[in-house]
Amino acid sequence: MNQERRVLDLLAAVNGYSVDDTGADTFDVRRKNDYGPQVARETADQARRITMLTAFLAAAALVVSAAAAYFGGTLGGNHRDKQTVVVGWYRPW
Repeated sequence: MNQERRVLDLLAAVNGYSVDDTGADTFDVRRKNDYGPQVARETADQARRITMLTAFLAAAALVVSAAAAYFGGTLGGNHRDKQTVVVGWYRPW
């Protein structure tokens, strides 16, 4: 209770209100927001779902990139070592 009183005194001093007005408003808001833990749980669950989706998309992008790098490296190595012509590779300039 002592800490609440100090907060009320600080609010009253900063905003120019009387302590009685500030206290009534503060405790009304606190009573109206009793659903805070439920909102926090829902927000945490949503953050977890978004994090899992982001991690999955990042992993999928890495797999696709690795496959493209392997394919490109194989074609480039064969072109260099075996002097094979890869259809579609040409100099546009």
